[in-house]
Amino acid sequence: MKTLVKIKQDFLRTSRVSPKFETNTADSGVTRGNYILDALAEKIFDHPRLLELLSKKIKHWLACDDSKFTLALAGYIAYLGERYAQAERFFLKALQKDPKNIDLWMDLAFSLFHQDEKKQKLAHDILFKYKELAETFPEDNIRLARIQKWLDRQPPYRLP
Repeated sequence: MKTLVKIKQDFLRTSRVSPKFETNTADSGVTRGNYILDALAEKIFDHPRLLELLSKKIKHWLACDDSKFTLALAGYIAYLGERYAQAERFFLKALQKDPKNIDLWMDLAFSLFHQDEKKQKLAHDILFKYKELAETFPEDNIRLARIQKWLDRQPPYRLP
């Protein structure tokens, strides 16, 4: 736990972005609970070298800690660096630790959207079912193939 606190402090010192990261569940009533990605994107837009620095630091942070925060942060950094397949892997790992977090389901979908056509379709399906995924997807062994299989068994999305 001390390691995670140090990582969050280092992240805050480096980026000037709050490391507040909570589980945003389907029943929370908000679409997005975590704003780290948005705040980080703004900082990097103004200070492009920050992405390079964070890309170096995240390797060390991951070697010390594999919490959902650090994995999601690695996903955000990879995503902002346009390394979408890498971001996908980090978001999947973060979901293993926090499968009820709808923000992580959306983050996974956005990383998939920037890849091939098959993954774009999966991203679309996840974005229409992220709340159901967070509420009922089996929590063990979260992989794309299992997500696709689960989604294929669900009734089609209907507009309210």
